[in-house]
Amino acid sequence: MTRKDYLALSSALAVNKPNVTLNPQGYAVWLKTVHSVADVLAYDNGRFQRQRFLEACGVGRANDQ
Repeated sequence: MTRKDYLALSSALAVNKPNVTLNPQGYAVWLKTVHSVADVLAYDNGRFQRQRFLEACGVGRANDQ
């Protein structure tokens, strides 16, 4: 996979991020999905930057509290 593919995946996951306050169950499922995708990408590419990918997906941003 290329950087372009990683960006497309992170963008797709980011735009589907539910609000944790309004939909805590949906957020939990989304977060598990993001981490599962990151696991696959890390397995596929030893140079994969997991934290950078998670940030691009929106993990750790504003409505996560």
